[in-house]
Amino acid sequence: MQTNNVRFKFIIIAVMALFLCACDSDRNLQDLHEDVAKLKAVAGGGKKKKEEAPAIKPPPVVVYQAEGLRIPFQFSTGLEGKDKKGFKIDHPLQSYPLNMLRFVGVLSQDNQVYAFILAPDNIVYQVKLGDKIGDRNGKIVNMYPDHLTILEQDVEDGKPVTQRIATLQLKD
Repeated sequence: MQTNNVRFKFIIIAVMALFLCACDSDRNLQDLHEDVAKLKAVAGGGKKKKEEAPAIKPPPVVVYQAEGLRIPFQFSTGLEGKDKKGFKIDHPLQSYPLNMLRFVGVLSQDNQVYAFILAPDNIVYQVKLGDKIGDRNGKIVNMYPDHLTILEQDVEDGKPVTQRIATLQLKD
């Protein structure tokens, strides 16, 4: 039994000596030093003269010219110009026929009367006396609590031919 114990200790010591011989530190560190030296040589780790960075050119000068462009804070309907009959379009309601517009109410504020009209695009527009609405160059001439009176003109060759009075009744 004692001989088995001695053999076991001998085998453990022999295995440990074998591991210690395998860990030869000089050889592994030398490989590491060689690899670092190669990397420094490739990357230019030696002292070199610093290269100057290329000069940065300033961007070209751009002059902003806003002449003829729309003023960003001024109300714009996007309909400026003329319609197919030659009328100047000043208000979004000029792009709809009167029978498509719906008079929904009036409001009086600071001695000024405003009417509210619902357009087919489901937007309620505010109008006042003298505003143009409808696709026949209609002009609001009277405002009452229950209806609006609109003077429409038919035009041929740019000249007014007939005028008629139209009304928009208040819709409940």
